[in-house]
Amino acid sequence: GRWRVVGDPTEGALVVAARKAALDDVALRAKFPRQDEIPFSSERQLMATVHDTSEGRLLVCVKGAPEVVADLCTRFADGQPISPEAVHAASHALASRGLRVLATAAATPEAESEDVEGVVLRGDLRFLGIVGMTDPPRPDAIAAVKACQRAGVAVKMVTGDHAAMAKFTEKDWMEIVAVT
Repeated sequence: GRWRVVGDPTEGALVVAARKAALDDVALRAKFPRQDEIPFSSERQLMATVHDTSEGRLLVCVKGAPEVVADLCTRFADGQPISPEAVHAASHALASRGLRVLATAAATPEAESEDVEGVVLRGDLRFLGIVGMTDPPRPDAIAAVKACQRAGVAVKMVTGDHAAMAKFTEKDWMEIVAVT
């Protein structure tokens, strides 16, 4: 009766969110088999996958840093022009609550033979939304920070996540370390 994530925690959190929203990830994988991908890299700050659709077209799915994904989008899912300011405000609101924030986007390119990188970098994606998730420190990281503090070493956080999330997390992190 309990869910347990096996593998990448971010991917697992997204699958759990989909299941809680009554989406069947197994059926979706069967209906839209993965054909190609651009793996995540810290330089690119996103990852993308290409899937076949039942209509013989391609579906490109992207997830990554909200500001990066928003810059690659021309419109929201409902067809309205993209508003980077709205994306930034929503991302900031979630990050300032200590949540890790990812944006999602998709495209259905006309040319079936077009490579995934060309579709993504051309920037004709639909912005689907943002997801906020908790990303608590691992127990061994908490122990390491405590040991450093006992030794008089100042602890600083370096993160690729949103700055507002890092501020919240650094405060929260220090409280966690002090309490445990």
